[in-house]
Amino acid sequence: MLVAMWRDERTWSLCGTPGAGMAVRRGHPAHTITFLSVLLLILTGLTACSALKPQSPENRYFETRDSFIRKLENATKPVETSPDLAELEKQLRTIVGPVRIEGFPGQGRIDLPTLQSDFAHDQVDGLRFDSDRETLFVTTGNLLRHYLSERPELPQSIEAISKNGDFYRRVFHWDAGVAYYADVPVKSRAGQAFVHAFLGVSAQDIAPFIPNEIFVFVSTGKQLRLVNAPATVEISDIPQCRGVWEKINQKSSEALAIYRASQLKNKKAIEDHFRLETEGFEAYQRCFSREAKNQPFFTALIKQAQSIVDRLLKH
Repeated sequence: MLVAMWRDERTWSLCGTPGAGMAVRRGHPAHTITFLSVLLLILTGLTACSALKPQSPENRYFETRDSFIRKLENATKPVETSPDLAELEKQLRTIVGPVRIEGFPGQGRIDLPTLQSDFAHDQVDGLRFDSDRETLFVTTGNLLRHYLSERPELPQSIEAISKNGDFYRRVFHWDAGVAYYADVPVKSRAGQAFVHAFLGVSAQDIAPFIPNEIFVFVSTGKQLRLVNAPATVEISDIPQCRGVWEKINQKSSEALAIYRASQLKNKKAIEDHFRLETEGFEAYQRCFSREAKNQPFFTALIKQAQSIVDRLLKH
């Protein structure tokens, strides 16, 4: 925005830059700027200010990333993308800033495994750090807001996105989904950050897999830090939840049998099969979410999740 101000010497200054304007002294008609002259000066200044405004590191990153993607899409022969990814990684390190989290040495690497237009290109922009058993992902609020603005199918708020399994897939996996099972209560020191954790599982199919992973989300304001870690306590199945799934799965199996008996012609039967399969899985998830807090493993799960949150908030 153009900033126009009177300086002490009554100088009209463009862009708030001393000396960028024209001196106008009161009481001297010969030097008085007319209305049209001022208007012309303002319009000229708008263009000048716009040209002088530095490009943000985030905008430069997205423009560079998109130009690399277009180059790959328009290529008529194989293109080596390693240098492009290295350049984007370098820019991300500058944007994200220092990351010093216990258990995650090194500078991290770009979370995009490829620039090709496939599932991998859908990964969230940020840096990934891998340890022996845990994975850390770090991005910034500005990077995430830009990413979400291009994907209206995802929640747009921090609280909602922290509970979205598909978002965690885009962070940690390009070849598997993340199923959200149960909230794990965690706290931030003196409310200094937004924190969230849940029990879930990564899988390539819809089935009542026993969840055995912890996902942690921490927003410090400038940085967003996410961790995916295996549960250190054994997560046992919950019989009543398994029973809920088995009842619905029986109906799903019956629908599939009808479809096969029709020599694959009964479309309603196969639609019922897939619908019941999804309903059975979702019912299992809801039951697990409701009953997990009453299970023997849950106290240890809270302790592990809180330990991760504390590490993420140390620096």
